[in-house]
Formats: sequence, structure tokens, C-alpha cells
Amino acid sequence: MSAYGLVGFIEETEALGFSARSPDQRQSAVAAEFARYFGPDAARPTAYFEKNWGEDAFSRGIDGSYWSTGVWTTYGPTIREPFGRLHWAGTETADIWNGKMEGALVSAERVAAEVLKLV
Repeated sequence: MSAYGLVGFIEETEALGFSARSPDQRQSAVAAEFARYFGPDAARPTAYFEKNWGEDAFSRGIDGSYWSTGVWTTYGPTIREPFGRLHWAGTETADIWNGKMEGALVSAERVAAEVLKLV
């Protein structure tokens, strides 16, 4: 018998509707998706845990957290502006995929291009 763990995230607007379901309904839906991707054994876990990151006092959500209304549209471009020779990179400074690994890569490419223009 092999031991393994599966982790999944339910994001964005899907999470809103998902959180309204009962714990049993959420577990059944997750098990069905895991079975779809990984086969029928994935639908029969020995243990099931879930966490609503939006309710976590320290992270305030998964990915890039939750910003108040207007923060991103008002200050988003500002957090990317170089300060002298200091350039800002990171998922939080990405103009797309903010808060995700893809955003970190997009941001790294942007900063590399900025620095190369200085050389």
C-alpha cells in the first residue's frame, strides 16, 4: 500500500459558491475531481482536511491575498516603478498572474528587460 497526499485549491468565483456547500458536499465534490484526474482510488482518501484561507487571520487568503477595493487599480503600477537602480520583482508586481508562480516569472522577465536597457 502506497501513501500519498493530494492538495487542491478552489479559487476565485468558484470558491464563493463552494464555501456555501456543506462540508460533506465539498468533500464529495473534491473527491470526484481527484478521481477524474487521478483515478478512482483518489476518491477514497483515508483522511480529508480543508482550510478556507480567506478566513485565515494571517494570510487573508491564498495567492496574493485580498486587497481592498481600488488598491490594485490605484497603486498597482506604482509598485513596479524602479527606485533609482533598485528594481522590484516578485509575483506581487506582476501585471498578469499576480499572486501566482506565473506572475513571479512574468515579473522576473520584466525586471530583466528593464535592467538590460540600462547596460
